[in-house]
Amino acid sequence: MTLRDLLLVVGTLPLLAAVALRLAAEIGFAREAPSPEALPAALAVFGIVFLLYVALTLRAIARATREILARDAEPRAADKPAAAISDFAIHIDRSGEIDLRDAAADDADAPSHAAGEPPAATRSALLGEVSSLLTRIPSARSR
Repeated sequence: MTLRDLLLVVGTLPLLAAVALRLAAEIGFAREAPSPEALPAALAVFGIVFLLYVALTLRAIARATREILARDAEPRAADKPAAAISDFAIHIDRSGEIDLRDAAADDADAPSHAAGEPPAATRSALLGEVSSLLTRIPSARSR
């Protein structure tokens, strides 16, 4: 829970108290109902706190966006352009299987160890490349 959320919870307490006291008086648990000005005052306090909450939330979103844009604007360490997978591209293919075999392994005439490397090592290298690409996807979540 952030400070903004705590502010919103504290801002609702006067409104909840005014409504609860009014209901308690109507049911008969309380002898006196709150004054008629209590509910509009509690609504005004809640409105101000809610607007402050929205302003702080928008400021936090803007700050996070600036950080992401600044991080993306930094020059890359490698000379070659880095390939990245966008969030959209991840969700395009939802098939259950990924074929990690070599293209040469598809031919019936070609031996399974065409590149001189066992299939497990090839599979491990491909998974390592995919993992390195996936870790470079920008995220708005805090780390």
